[in-house]
Amino acid sequence: MQAVTCHEGSEVRRLGGAHENRPLGKSETQVPNVVLGLMRIMDSPDDEIRTLVGPARDAGIDFFDHADIYGGRMHACEERFAQAMRLSPAERAEITIQTKCGIVPDGPYFDFSYEHIVGQVVQDFETINPLRRFSRNLCELGRPGRPDPCRLYGCRMSRTLRTVAIALAVLLVGWLAWYLVQPLYLQSKARGDVASGLAAQRTSFENETRLDTALLEPVLGSPGGVRTGYYCEVVHDDSGWIVSGWRQECFLRTTSLYPTTDAIEKVEAAIVTLPGADQRFGPRWGNVGLKACSRLFSFAPGAAEVTYRDESCPVTTRPDDGRTTSVDWQSLPSATGVGAQVKVERTRRISNTELGCAPTPLFCQAPFEKPVTPG
Repeated sequence: MQAVTCHEGSEVRRLGGAHENRPLGKSETQVPNVVLGLMRIMDSPDDEIRTLVGPARDAGIDFFDHADIYGGRMHACEERFAQAMRLSPAERAEITIQTKCGIVPDGPYFDFSYEHIVGQVVQDFETINPLRRFSRNLCELGRPGRPDPCRLYGCRMSRTLRTVAIALAVLLVGWLAWYLVQPLYLQSKARGDVASGLAAQRTSFENETRLDTALLEPVLGSPGGVRTGYYCEVVHDDSGWIVSGWRQECFLRTTSLYPTTDAIEKVEAAIVTLPGADQRFGPRWGNVGLKACSRLFSFAPGAAEVTYRDESCPVTTRPDDGRTTSVDWQSLPSATGVGAQVKVERTRRISNTELGCAPTPLFCQAPFEKPVTPG
């Protein structure tokens, strides 16, 4: 595309007569390969501007080039062209006007941001002069002044980067809100699950422990101490060696201690003779030797744990660790830890609240460490 900026009508006619139309970029718009440049019309009188434009139109040139910086001040030549030509709507519809923007004379010399380009186009539409009706239709084609591959797409890049920044800010705010709210939500849910489990199962569980006491009384007598209540733990699930999620589990618990002077073998033999002992306490170990501090009977679903304890065993009750919370309705007397004892402990799970992972970038961490309980 060749720009003509001379003031000689004959030169315009000569070049215009040889022009041909070509598609504008990848669009279907046809534009001539000869364009009339209007950079130097600021000091020209109206007749001279019309004399310049008239022969161009007669020669078939209908594409006129402007820029926001032409004329010594912003939009000066654009205003001057509108004032001199006073085109009717029909004449205006026959021509195409191109303007350029992006050069900032007062610095930083180039500005291809979205805000600047849109602002210049708006000024084109709202140019202050008596012919504002024309100015609103001034800018049909706009492009950055002095473009290179980076500056050509500067507006788009700036807008895209701003959109990405806004999206990242929204994600950050959402993550921060979830990071603060998630533990509170999960704690509330865990408390509700524990309360529901206690309301639904406490009575039946206490009846179950009374049956244990009644069954054992003929061989062990009355317990020297009983601990009742429940405990909760924050535990994790593993996927291989990686933690895949966390949950809070809570269990009803009743621990009964029976003082005894009998040997472990005699205690075990007496209990297995009781009716239904294998369902309530588990089957016998068989060929596995009996030893203190370990279960007298093997594991069975829903069975109570029976343990023979002596002075070599750890204390019956230990302080809760950081991920365990115990709530006791009845505690063991301090004197129950002396001498040989048979410990019978029954538990039943009353809640299992899935906690997932805390919204942290690395590894699966617990949303909260200390278990929560109602009240």
